[in-house]
Amino acid sequence: MQSNDGMMYPAAIALLQARLSAIGAGALDAASGIWQPLDACSYIAEALFWLWIEAMRALVRIGAVSYVLEALAGLMLTILKVILLGLALLFIFMLLRRLFRKDDGLLILPFQVGGDLPGYSGAAISDLLAFHLERIKEIHRAVGSQPDGVPKRQQIEARPVEASGEGGEPRLMMAMASYAFDLPKAVLKGEALEYRLADGGSLGLAGVTLPLGPLLLLLRGLCPWGDRDTLEGSLQKYGSGVRLVAQFRRGSVDRQAHLFSREAMGEKEPESLVPRMVEEMAYQLALLLARGSKSEVRPEPKVPRSWKAFQHQTEALERINCYSITQNPADLDQAASRALLARRAEPGSRYAADLIEFLADAYLEINRFDEADLLYGDISEIKPAESAFGLGLVYLLQGRNDLALDAFDCSIALNPNVASFWYVKGLAFVALGRRDEALAAYEEAIRLNPDEASFWYVKGLALVALGRRDEALAAYEEAIRLIPDDASFWYVKGLAFVALGRRDEALAAYEEAIRLIPDDASFWYVKSMALLALGRCDEALTASEEAIRLNPDAASSWYIKGNALVPMNRHYEALAAYEEAIRLKPNASNFWYVKGLALLVLGRRDEALAAYEEAIRLNPNDAGDWYVKGLALVALSRYEEALAAYDRAIELKPDYASAWSNKGVVLGKLDRPEEAIEAYRKALEFRPDDANALGNLAGLLLSLGDAAGFEPLRRALALSEKDPALKPLRLECLFYLYAHTHEAPEREKSLQEIEALLADGVRSPGWDLSANVRRARGEHPDPEQLEELARRIAGGEDSGQG
Repeated sequence: MQSNDGMMYPAAIALLQARLSAIGAGALDAASGIWQPLDACSYIAEALFWLWIEAMRALVRIGAVSYVLEALAGLMLTILKVILLGLALLFIFMLLRRLFRKDDGLLILPFQVGGDLPGYSGAAISDLLAFHLERIKEIHRAVGSQPDGVPKRQQIEARPVEASGEGGEPRLMMAMASYAFDLPKAVLKGEALEYRLADGGSLGLAGVTLPLGPLLLLLRGLCPWGDRDTLEGSLQKYGSGVRLVAQFRRGSVDRQAHLFSREAMGEKEPESLVPRMVEEMAYQLALLLARGSKSEVRPEPKVPRSWKAFQHQTEALERINCYSITQNPADLDQAASRALLARRAEPGSRYAADLIEFLADAYLEINRFDEADLLYGDISEIKPAESAFGLGLVYLLQGRNDLALDAFDCSIALNPNVASFWYVKGLAFVALGRRDEALAAYEEAIRLNPDEASFWYVKGLALVALGRRDEALAAYEEAIRLIPDDASFWYVKGLAFVALGRRDEALAAYEEAIRLIPDDASFWYVKSMALLALGRCDEALTASEEAIRLNPDAASSWYIKGNALVPMNRHYEALAAYEEAIRLKPNASNFWYVKGLALLVLGRRDEALAAYEEAIRLNPNDAGDWYVKGLALVALSRYEEALAAYDRAIELKPDYASAWSNKGVVLGKLDRPEEAIEAYRKALEFRPDDANALGNLAGLLLSLGDAAGFEPLRRALALSEKDPALKPLRLECLFYLYAHTHEAPEREKSLQEIEALLADGVRSPGWDLSANVRRARGEHPDPEQLEELARRIAGGEDSGQG
């Protein structure tokens, strides 16, 4: 019996091994034929099976009893059953998950390929078609989204000054808006390409092979939500032709099919055209998806009716996307040519017109006016208001302001409720110098869109030009309320404060602009001007140097730096700053003017005269330049030429009080006292509190023995009493009083103050007191002291002016 048992064990084991092998192999074949994730489980089952075999062999070798073997065999069979059951459940779960997943994506089945077409397979055609669909989708996604209705226009903003801060007329700046083409149904959700589902392998059972792909598709089609949009087709070659056909079917809601067909015949190698045919079919399909049709095509304003127009528009969008990255005008040119082709393919396409308008805006941005003019004109039939508006922008930027105004009037007549139309009409009025009408246009724009800060901004500019500074300030404050972080609004608010004489508030506005944009040199420039006007020269110098650091080529910042250095008596540094300003901007007459002043202070009179003559050459009608030329000529004792310079200054500006006063000085030196007295009185007519003119008139009258000189003398002394800058003049006037008064106490008091001023180092260099000394010598109690005082007062450099 034992020997029989011993012989039975290997037979039983062999039988069990055969059965388990068959079951395991069948399960593994079934699992691996459907889903790759089952492969790992099959490997585990196979390992457990062979582990069992080895265990059986070990037990036989050690002579174990039969009941132990039977127990172990039962245990192993149970384990294997559990494993196989788990594998079956996993397979069923994954199959159901695959079948019943709700997915709105497009299912592209492998194309059938027939004929002699080596290199082309059904999967390759499906891949290529899906690639083009994804590419079309990405083009539209990259461009962005745009709400329906009137497309965004570019914003046109007028800035009051150039970036350098040197002033000037407002200039136009453009900022393009983004554009988009809606493709709502063409967004391929989930797996855009799922033809591999049809290549799912096969399952063999009892000698029968069942292809799983068609079975799975059939099961999925039975699900109410599983019948997805499907595309299937074929590529066939016959004779010298190639034909590509595809059928698109909607899901369970709509089973109507749409047929797409492309054909190439008569070519030497027609199969070489297959990639292009697939691309064209992708455009056709994308067009259908974009329309969102079910039973019929429903054309929308932004969707072309023909696939050719859609193709050209998509290609135009692709070039626009490239242009946005490269800024290469060649991309813009290609986009324009494609957009125009789309218009020719479908003349009534609204979206093609939108696209052309956008491209015209882009050409306008880079100042290619001819191309912009052509494109705006191309849309005149479909979008007449926008066409007129765009043409008006072209004319405005070309300086053809009358034509621009006519175009804007046309756009407003067609659509009076667009705020931007009124806004640019206001800009045209500004360009024509019609500020009142510009203001009215801006106010209409604000009425239509009161929340647009730029409208309040340009309204403020117009009000400033009309001298209505308080209202301008209110407009700027409204712009700031709407956009508090726009530094340019704070900047113009500061300018408005300056115009109102509120320099501290102007400085605060400039500092807020700097806080928002600390690296803008123009903001530091205006801050330096405000500080200089407030007499804070050290801070003005620091601000001007920061402006120069940020923009070393801004001549105006060097100019302000020089102006800040002059009150600090750093004349050599000021002269260097002025020379740098002139190097950067040699045609600015005011730079030559201040250079001449610095040279005159440094005693370089010939160079100062040359600087003034250059200023006059650049601006011959500036009275101030002729005036300072007179100063230099007086310093050089060229009195007749100085008189001619002052006469020219007065001719250009008849109320120029300083020119009249200095003309009196020159006439006095030319021994023409009556004309000098008349010149001084003319100066006082325009500026009654001119202390210098009063003092000069008093000295001349008293030197002629005219007691009428005491009245202007006392007025001059009163004006100079509290002004340290007038100490030299006060010293002269005290000398006139000391020389000509007959009141001893008054004479003694004036002498004491003269001595005090002289002790403080006050002088009136070069001023000629000899005529007063001669007139007073015969009556003065101490003529020697009189002469000594005159010599001490007039000691030092000759300034040529009292």
